[in-house]
Amino acid sequence: MEAEDSTGAWGEPQVSDVLLYRKAAIAVVSSYLGLEDPFVDAVLRDEMDEFLERAEAEREQMKVERYDEYLSTLSRETIVRYAATAAESLALSPEDALSNERAMGDTGILGFTDDVNAVVRVHEIFEFLESPDESEEAETILLTAKRQLCNYYNACAFDLVKNLLLPVIVTAADELYRRSDALDAPRVRALIIAGQERPA
Repeated sequence: MEAEDSTGAWGEPQVSDVLLYRKAAIAVVSSYLGLEDPFVDAVLRDEMDEFLERAEAEREQMKVERYDEYLSTLSRETIVRYAATAAESLALSPEDALSNERAMGDTGILGFTDDVNAVVRVHEIFEFLESPDESEEAETILLTAKRQLCNYYNACAFDLVKNLLLPVIVTAADELYRRSDALDAPRVRALIIAGQERPA
C-alpha cells in the first residue's frame, strides 16, 4: 500500500493512514477473538459505536442470563480497544517510540478514547466485586487488580497487532486502501484463516 504523501503536519502520519490501520486492526482482531460478524461489519462501515448503542438492551439481557458470555465479551472488547491504539504504530516511523512498544500512557493520536473505553469495560468486569463499604485496603487491592488486568489486555492487543496478526492486518488495510468497501466479516475471517495456514 503506497500513498503519495504519508505524513501530515510536523511529520506525523496522515490521519487517514491512522484511521485505515485502526479500522483494519479492529476488524481483524475482533474476528480473530470471535466477536460476532455484525460487529465486524459495523467496524468496517465506521458504525462500531452505533452498533454498540443499539445492542445495549441485548447486552443487559446477556448480563442477566449468560453472565459468563457477558464477561467474555467485555474481555474481548477490551483487547479490541487496545488493539486500535496499537495499530496506530503501523502508520508511524519505525523510529517512533510508539511503533516499538505500547506502554500505558502512550496513547498515540486517537488512543485516549480507546483507553477510556477499555477501562470502562474493565470496571464493568469487576462490577460485582465492588462494595460501598469496602475498606481502604480492599479498595487499593481492587484498583491494583484492575490496573494489572488493563496492562494484561493491553499487552495481548499489542502482541496480536505487532506479531501474530500483523500480516493479516496489513493485507486488510491494503484492500481497504484500494477499495473502501472491499472487506466484510467473511472476507476478514478468510484472511485470518489464510494467514494461519501460511508457513511460518
